[in-house]
Amino acid sequence: MINQAPINDMVLGLAAFLKAQLPSYITAVQTAAGDGKVIPPPAGDPLVGYRDYSNAPAYPFVCVVLASGLVDPQAGGAQWVDATVDIGVALVASEPTLLEKLLLRYLDALINLVGENEGIGGVCDMSQVTGFDCGHGALGEKSAGTVVVTVTMRKEIQT
Repeated sequence: MINQAPINDMVLGLAAFLKAQLPSYITAVQTAAGDGKVIPPPAGDPLVGYRDYSNAPAYPFVCVVLASGLVDPQAGGAQWVDATVDIGVALVASEPTLLEKLLLRYLDALINLVGENEGIGGVCDMSQVTGFDCGHGALGEKSAGTVVVTVTMRKEIQT
């Protein structure tokens, strides 16, 4: 009998890892970009499973949503469990040019964070960014946008 919850652990572990690590990656990207005038606002604690960007609790915010999963049985009783997760960041800015810069800062920070931490702080055995997307539009008189980074995490479990 399986006595583990690997997908639950990976999704919630990724959210906790983002909460702890994302602020320092935002700062690093800000420094690397060399534009001290464009400062990404800090996002609150990551929301897990939140999908309704139009009724956001507060901007900016980060959400972690399980997109899909796969179990790959191996010889000897082991299984590889894959979880593909979307990390979404929703932002609002006073004008579209500023919004675009802020979205790119968050995109770079998320890609760097996953790329430099393959095990996501011990949450999984390996991970990689498998895609990303940006979108923006109007929210009242402001510009609103999202950046979504897709991450696939893999963990071996013994059954």
